[in-house]
Amino acid sequence: MKKPLEITLSSIHLGSARRVVALSLDGKKPVEKFLKEKKRSDQKGFDKLYARIRAVAEHDRYENQLTFRSLKNGLYEFKTKCGLRLLAFYDELPDDEPQLIITALGTTKNSDQKTAIQKARTLKDEYFRRKNLPNTILKPDWL
Repeated sequence: MKKPLEITLSSIHLGSARRVVALSLDGKKPVEKFLKEKKRSDQKGFDKLYARIRAVAEHDRYENQLTFRSLKNGLYEFKTKCGLRLLAFYDELPDDEPQLIITALGTTKNSDQKTAIQKARTLKDEYFRRKNLPNTILKPDWL
């Protein structure tokens, strides 16, 4: 019997329109690690990024290309002027939960953006591939 694949979704913010969560595959928590480090080392930048998360989560249609924009192929970017980025994608869970924005990867403006975007796309694809497998355990932390 194959070992079950684990997907954990950790709530970052629940808004009136959607929930923003951090993706963890098999115990690897890149977004949680990124956010904790930024909160410790750059509180002002962290606060600005969290304000973007709250704004997007509160609106059915959020239209501000400077703070939340499509990177194509289902990938989106939370963006701050101070250079912090969260790469994310949308999904839905059953049971009338709000729509999810799943953050896959945190990065900075000074890092290799093409590599970060490719890694986030790979994480998105792996999430959807695993989600549909029978041996996957999906663990949202708010249920």
